[in-house]
Amino acid sequence: MRRSIKETKRETYWKYHEALMSQVGQIATSWATFEMLFDVLISMIHRHGGDKAVQPDLSASLKTKIAYLRKAPRVMPVVINLRTEANRFADKIQILKEARHDCLHGILLIDPDDYTVLVVRLRYEGPNLRTGGRRLTFEEINQAVLATMTLCEAGSTLFGRFAEAFQDKEAIKSFRKLAVSVPAVAIEQKD
Repeated sequence: MRRSIKETKRETYWKYHEALMSQVGQIATSWATFEMLFDVLISMIHRHGGDKAVQPDLSASLKTKIAYLRKAPRVMPVVINLRTEANRFADKIQILKEARHDCLHGILLIDPDDYTVLVVRLRYEGPNLRTGGRRLTFEEINQAVLATMTLCEAGSTLFGRFAEAFQDKEAIKSFRKLAVSVPAVAIEQKD
């Protein structure tokens, strides 16, 4: 029995939808890994003098944690040589946070004609709620997935560099245990 064009188009749409949701899931899990890693990094900096040199208490806000990471190498002599690397990492976070927010907190609508994705988000601007949207291709979403995974790897490297600068053997040991369950963020073993 021959399928109609409508049935074929519906099947194509659902295959695309399934692939898109898989990509969104990969962004979510990679970002969760990154956030955990970033929190552990900030916590380590805080334990090694960041509480006095950078700010006395930690914040859950991504914006505040990015500022904390940028400030630490400027005011903590033991990690001053990591300033450029920390700033590059913070820049990567800044670039990716919007794409992540769009994909995880927006409504994804697939255009059945060209299969682009319209991402619609609500944004608070003062007391007002505004809607905004933008079109993304599957390739752009795929690039966000790859960039988020790369962010995890860069965070892992930076964590290791800070741990070495602080000579924090316990942090390195604990992180290696965690890295067994999260291979994308494993730090290299040094003999």
